[in-house]
Amino acid sequence: MIMRMSYKHPLSPESRCLSEKTRVIKKTFIPFVPIMQIMLLILLMSFSWCKNLSFHTKILNENFSQDTLILLEVLESGYTKNVSYGQNIVIPLKKDTSWNICLTSQTIEECYLVNYFGSDSVFYGSLQDVQEVQFFAKDTSSSLLDSMVFTSDSISDLPVASNEEVQEEKTTLKKVILRIKKRPKRALGQSTVSAKSIKRMPGLAEADVIKAIQALPGVVASSDFSSKIYVRGGGADQNLFLFDNGVVYSPVHFFGLFSTFLVEGVDKVDFYKGGFSPKFGNRLSSVVDIQSRRGGQDTLETDLAGSLKVSTFSSQAHIEGKAHNFRYLFAGRVTYLKEVLDGIRALGLTDLNLDYRFYDLQGSVFWEPNEHSTSALSFYHGQDKLVFAPVFIKWGNTIVPFNYYHDFKNDWQLQFTGAYSGFKQSFELQNITRFENDITTWTVKPITKYNYSDLLTFIQGIEYKHITTRFAQFAEAASFESDVSPKMNIFAPFAEVEIRPENWELKIGLRGNYQKPLDVFEFEPRFSARYNIDEDQRISFHVGFYAQYLNAILFGDFETINEFYYPANVEKTQRVKPTNSLLFSVGYTKERIAQEYDFTVESYFKTLNNTVIFDPTSKPDSITQNPDSKLGDFLFFGEGYSYGFEFSSNKTSGPIQGGVSYAYGHSVLKVLNAVIPAKWDIPHSFKLSAQINWWGKIEESIWKHEIPGRYFRSSTAAKFSNGTPYTATEGYYKSNMIDQGNGQKPGGPNPSFDGNSGLQLSCRNCDRYSNYFRWDLKVVDMGRYNKWNFSWTILNLTNHVNIFLYNYDTSDNPPVKTEITQFPFFPMLVSYEHYF
Repeated sequence: MIMRMSYKHPLSPESRCLSEKTRVIKKTFIPFVPIMQIMLLILLMSFSWCKNLSFHTKILNENFSQDTLILLEVLESGYTKNVSYGQNIVIPLKKDTSWNICLTSQTIEECYLVNYFGSDSVFYGSLQDVQEVQFFAKDTSSSLLDSMVFTSDSISDLPVASNEEVQEEKTTLKKVILRIKKRPKRALGQSTVSAKSIKRMPGLAEADVIKAIQALPGVVASSDFSSKIYVRGGGADQNLFLFDNGVVYSPVHFFGLFSTFLVEGVDKVDFYKGGFSPKFGNRLSSVVDIQSRRGGQDTLETDLAGSLKVSTFSSQAHIEGKAHNFRYLFAGRVTYLKEVLDGIRALGLTDLNLDYRFYDLQGSVFWEPNEHSTSALSFYHGQDKLVFAPVFIKWGNTIVPFNYYHDFKNDWQLQFTGAYSGFKQSFELQNITRFENDITTWTVKPITKYNYSDLLTFIQGIEYKHITTRFAQFAEAASFESDVSPKMNIFAPFAEVEIRPENWELKIGLRGNYQKPLDVFEFEPRFSARYNIDEDQRISFHVGFYAQYLNAILFGDFETINEFYYPANVEKTQRVKPTNSLLFSVGYTKERIAQEYDFTVESYFKTLNNTVIFDPTSKPDSITQNPDSKLGDFLFFGEGYSYGFEFSSNKTSGPIQGGVSYAYGHSVLKVLNAVIPAKWDIPHSFKLSAQINWWGKIEESIWKHEIPGRYFRSSTAAKFSNGTPYTATEGYYKSNMIDQGNGQKPGGPNPSFDGNSGLQLSCRNCDRYSNYFRWDLKVVDMGRYNKWNFSWTILNLTNHVNIFLYNYDTSDNPPVKTEITQFPFFPMLVSYEHYF
């Protein structure tokens, strides 16, 4: 490695004189005139850039080839710049701060942690190993860094400070840690969403993890009221959500207005929409791998920090710190949606009376006894309660994962996971019926990885899950009661080999599943191949078989808050088989188009077998009248398939950044001999996002600003798509009580009779709601990094009417049709966040 570094004052002597004069005025007048004190404080803030320094560097690192374009990013300020080998770079820094500076190419990422106290520095130290170099520094008037070049040979020639010198100047010691790591290229169908990008998206005044996933191509959200995702024609239950490797069953709040996880506690989210590794199982469509952020990062000026955020509908806080080898982070959130709606209703702006509350608690503790081992204990607990009489709904998640990582020096790596996941929900229609669905999951999962060489890697492991699923139904009016708690054990050994011959990357994987009580062993083979045309272009292909042993029951084509799950099981009259899918996908990626744009196109085809459908009316009396029949005896199994393609283009540097994507897809289900579009089938979807950096510390802003950490930006997101399918009404009929009248008779489109009426339905899912369009704008996103932030968002800027569903009042003659719409124009989404 070769790195040339120096620190210089960017100010002239005259500027320093001005700063000195200001200090004299302050000393003379502030004790006597309070107003003058405030004015001088503003003046001093305007000249605070006098303390700024510049980090001068030249990229001479041999790990980066001379023709490679390198992305330089200062993580704390958002500063980004495309640089090249040997280019002189000047990065403005601030005194008494810490900065993470990362250099990234297609396969290499190198990060530098710079703690700077405001003076030129001489570095002392020695090369410890290839992965980490540590320098100790002390304040000095010398400027040797102007011409100093660090290499693995010359570092050992630097003067080394004695222990006595270190002890004498321990208050000014600081270090720079250099880490080099190989970063694999993005896998086919994989996307990574950082916490930083999640925060910048417009939304309900909340940074939302799941909404960030919904913005990706190939992902469908059925409505504004849902955080569910439908990926490439699969159901919402076919997505595996992991929180630090612990399973999450329903990561939503109140019809999806908020997603479960607090972004302050999230480091990043890896999203796989097909082609994922055999270490992930028991799902068909995608994996959402949410990873906790380590608290107490070295960028903190103190060992303890936190934030407090207040928005239109909720408030949240977090605290983080470090002590010895421990790093910790705790966060919480609570809503006051009911009180906000009460206030709006008092102003006459709405008649909605809704009693809804939720809370979240989230945290993690990391213990790093040495550079080779890490232990992490995380937790999440949330609870929702919605009262919308006569409907009462309650649900919540508890996840407690433990992870241990160890990097052996002989190219072996170990990861061990032990996790508990609990999900409970109840749905009650007062004095009529009540559903309860509880899931308890225990997971044990050791994984080993062996890097045999640069061309060959072996991954192997086993996953054990013990799952208890309780499903209860109580019908008070019919004196009906059913309560079952089937248990399921899954043993799943898996292995994958990665082969990297010249210009090729091959992954051959196999996952086995032994499930009890079905007492069967099934295999899931998977294969991925990538051909690198050059450094910026590649073609990828994947084929894989996937099985799922815990599935949601389709009760109908209507939208539900949460999914109701039931396991593969042996019932009295039949076997509830696992759902399975065969996936084919192919993609092409071109990066650095005009040095700034990335382009990806992918296509896919997948089957969907053994979809679980609840329809007791189609079962014979021998089952429906048998008191020993369980829920699984009333299930049918459907078939289906989906196909489509999607493309996306993104720009990640410059004053204006953003992306555009288009997806075409078709999803079909065969339900009880009827072929219908799936309820989440949306053939055409177009998404657009953009961010404008007006001014701030970012060099590539439209207007530069010299005050450290200050920024002002705006962002926007728009989506256009077809409406979801629904079953239309083609006429009405007279409805009678049992043993009254002549039963149900068609009444035509305009019947004439008294009393209640019913609906004559058309063919199932043959019609669609009107096209969907929503344009959100985060007008203001301003603040100071790690100090404060204020944002103002306008929802549905054009006030486009998006239909959620049609409702019919059958007590009228003829029935009255009403439209229930999704989010209207809403300009009151504001939030303020303060860091301390």
